[in-house]
Amino acid sequence: TQGRVSPSRHGALHETRRRIPCMRGRAAVLAFGLALVPAAAWREVCVIGAKHLPYTDQLPKDPAPDPWVKVEVDGEELCHSEYIPNKQNPLWKRVKQNGQYSEPACCQVSESQADGYFWFSVFDAENVKWYGDYLGSSGFRLADVEGTFDLELEIDGKVPLDSTGKPSLLTVSVAANPPPPLPPLPPSPPSPPALWPLPLPPPPPPPPQPP
Repeated sequence: TQGRVSPSRHGALHETRRRIPCMRGRAAVLAFGLALVPAAAWREVCVIGAKHLPYTDQLPKDPAPDPWVKVEVDGEELCHSEYIPNKQNPLWKRVKQNGQYSEPACCQVSESQADGYFWFSVFDAENVKWYGDYLGSSGFRLADVEGTFDLELEIDGKVPLDSTGKPSLLTVSVAANPPPPLPPLPPSPPSPPALWPLPLPPPPPPPPQPP
C-alpha cells in the first residue's frame, strides 16, 4: 500500500510513513518504496507526469491546461520538460537541458549538484509565452530520496484540486546513474603452434644380412 508522507523540517523516517526534510513548503510525498540513500556522485531526476491538474483555460473548447514542469536545484534551473497540449494528466517524454532536448524526460545531475535541494514547478503554457498560469510546486533534498513517487503540488501552502476535488500530483523518479561500462578486454594472443602429437621418427634401417 502507498504510504503518505508529510515532510517536516525535522522529520524522521518511519516504516511506511516517512518524513523528508523540506526547505520550502510542505510538499507531501506518496512513496512507492522511498528510502534514505547517501549522496551519490551522479544522479538522474526524471519528470514522469502529473495527475489531477486543475482546469485553467476558460475560452477554449478544452479547458485542460498545457502543462510543463521546470526543475531547479538550489534556485538554478537544471532543465524543463516539453509542454503537453490540453492534458489534465500529462506524461512527459522529453526535457531540455543545456539547450538540447533529450528522451526520456530525465535531467542529468552533476557531482556538485547531487547534494542540492530540488524544486519542481508546474505551469500552464500560453500561446505567446511559456510562463502562463502557475499550477503549483514541490521539492526535496536529492540526497534523501531514491525511487519513484508522487509529490503533492502546493500554491502558497494550499494544495490545488481538480474539478472532482482530487489533489494535484507530480510523479518523479530519482535514480543513481549506473557506472560506465568497463572497457573491453584486450584480444587474446594468438595460440602457439601445436606441440602434440609429435611426428614419429623414421624406423631404423634393417640389420645387415650375414654373408
